[in-house]
Amino acid sequence: MSNFKWNRFVDTFRWDLASQKRFFLRKLLGMFFAFLLLMYIFHFSGEHVGPFYQVVMYMYVIIGISELFKNLNTKQDYVTYLMLPASHLEKYVVRWLSFTVIWIIVGILGFLAADVVSLLLSYAFSWNDHVMNISSVWDNISASAPTNGEAWMGWISFAVFTVWLHSVFMLGGTFFRRNASLLTTSVVFVVGVLLIILIFKSAQHIDWDVYELNETVAYWYLIVGGSVFTLLNYYLSYKIFKRYQIITSKWVNV
Repeated sequence: MSNFKWNRFVDTFRWDLASQKRFFLRKLLGMFFAFLLLMYIFHFSGEHVGPFYQVVMYMYVIIGISELFKNLNTKQDYVTYLMLPASHLEKYVVRWLSFTVIWIIVGILGFLAADVVSLLLSYAFSWNDHVMNISSVWDNISASAPTNGEAWMGWISFAVFTVWLHSVFMLGGTFFRRNASLLTTSVVFVVGVLLIILIFKSAQHIDWDVYELNETVAYWYLIVGGSVFTLLNYYLSYKIFKRYQIITSKWVNV
């Protein structure tokens, strides 16, 4: 079987969406009610909470990728999925698309639906403010838009960091067989804390006057280094996926 054929890939993508439509519908309803509750709580605060909704959506997108193989719960699930007439690369890319592009669309639709219902409720119950929360989110995004070269480098660095974090959670979602979201988040938290402690302890013994870095050069280090580690994480994730077996360890897919 050739590694990638477009027609076969499209058929696999259609099958994947059809087989997981109930899962994505549940996530859509979950995001709708979660945002609706948050909008109800923050409605009476009178504060601009656009950044808070952005953080919630950011965490939803990043952590969500670790659920890409959550539907493989039983031996029969593994048999059905591994026997699909598609290459490993096609199935891997399909899952990446489903839990990145479709996942983001589901989250945005949940937010917009909650925003519309929240506005209708404000009129129905005669609340003081009748506003769309999406406008607050958009205003915050517009206000932070880059206006010069250094600002653009900062945005690009943040985008690379986001994709790197996405690749980390995808690696965890591929590696862990059960509770992938919780276990990956726990590992990232523990490793992050240890690295921060190590950096602060090491910084006390470094003469920083010797290591003067231009801000633009520092951004380039982040962009290039982050890109390399992102590709490495996706590569390791794909290699683990290619080794999937029907009978594996209880907790990990190796």
